[in-house]
Parts: sequence; structure tokens; C-alpha cells
Amino acid sequence: MGPVGISEKTNYNFDMRIMIADDAGFIRQIIRDTYVEAGHEIVAEAANGPDTILFALEQSPDLLIVDIVLPELNGLEAVTEIARQDPQIMMVATSSLTTDWIEEEAIRAGCFYFLRKPFTKDELLRVVEMCSLQKGRALKHG
Repeated sequence: MGPVGISEKTNYNFDMRIMIADDAGFIRQIIRDTYVEAGHEIVAEAANGPDTILFALEQSPDLLIVDIVLPELNGLEAVTEIARQDPQIMMVATSSLTTDWIEEEAIRAGCFYFLRKPFTKDELLRVVEMCSLQKGRALKHG
């Protein structure tokens, strides 16, 4: 049986190269542990906006999980810049500050999904599955 929350019927569930951007170390740890246990690789972690941009462009992860509230440069600004320079990186915004406006802005900035905090391990794993499906479609049509 596969990891909790992942359908074994999904053909697009491949190991992902993931980057985590959150200023809270304990949140990065939860995300890291969840994805490493599921067999994914964490290629970089960042605790502020400028490092998020730098590491994302250096590593070009399959998936970037990025908090909206980051020091020095907020997550929306970082997402906008990353999407402009490397549109192949799939991004998911997270925040405990959730309003329809913030979620819409995250999608407009370049995220394909918004994950509200607090989130569960199952929700984190579903994000990878959604990303795998999107990447699978891109590979088929690209």
C-alpha cells in the first residue's frame, strides 16, 4: 500500500524534487519529514524571500511549497519573480492568513494551488499528487 492519501492507481506519482520556503523552522521540518518519508527529495529550503528566489532558480525543483508571509520579500513577490524566470517550477502557496483575495493573488502570481495552514500530512501528499498529474499532462502535451 502506498503513502496515506496517495492513490495507487495514479500513474503520475513519481518522486519529486521539492523545495520548501517558510520562515518557521518547525513548519519546514514537518513538510520535509512528510515528503522524505514518502520518498521525495528536498533539494533546498529557504527562510526568506530573496533566498527563495535564489535557491529556486539554482535548483529548479519540480515543486516549491512557499509561505506567503516571508521576511525581506513576501512569498507573492518571490512567486512572481520565480514564475517569470522559470515557469516550469510548479508552486503551491501556504498561509494561515487566508482570504479569497490572498488565494486569488497567489494563483495570479504563479501558484497552481493554495494550501491553508494548518495543513495535514495527507494534504501535503495530495499536493504532490496534483503536481504529478499536472506534470504528467505537460509531458504528454509538451
